[in-house]
Amino acid sequence: LQESNNVIAENLARQVALATGEPASFSGASAAVVKVLRQLGVTAGLQLVDGSGLSPQDAITPATLVKVIELAMTEARLRAVLAGLPVAGFSGTLSAAESVFSGIGGTALGSVRAKTGNLGTVATLAGMVSDRNGATLVFALMADQVPSFGLLRAAAEAIDEAAAALAGCGCR
Repeated sequence: LQESNNVIAENLARQVALATGEPASFSGASAAVVKVLRQLGVTAGLQLVDGSGLSPQDAITPATLVKVIELAMTEARLRAVLAGLPVAGFSGTLSAAESVFSGIGGTALGSVRAKTGNLGTVATLAGMVSDRNGATLVFALMADQVPSFGLLRAAAEAIDEAAAALAGCGCR
């Protein structure tokens, strides 16, 4: 989770396939991941054809990303997911110069824990943050139709600003 590595993601999905009796292939990996998520209660907003996330046919809604983070917060066996999330300003793809999402600052430093995802025209940040009142907020911010690769950094900066705003709000 600390880095965005599509090869590792595909390999992990194929390990899920093997563990669930599916073939270790693109289709087997995607079917296995969807099967496990459905068993956990994630039943909508997800279409996978590979485990890497590189296929343009892969699709996930922000609500589905939020549901996965909420499950990690409530299911003891999934809590390692939360511990593995990059921390704004300190680790992984949220640390300085590690990705297009390294611009979260101010009170959000150390407070935002999230998984980044970006391709040429897609930028996504999903995770959790403590607001100024100490409430934990779960979020998924997505720019899924960035007009050109040249605008990807601007989209990620807007998402960084939105995550930082959550840290600064008294939302609950």
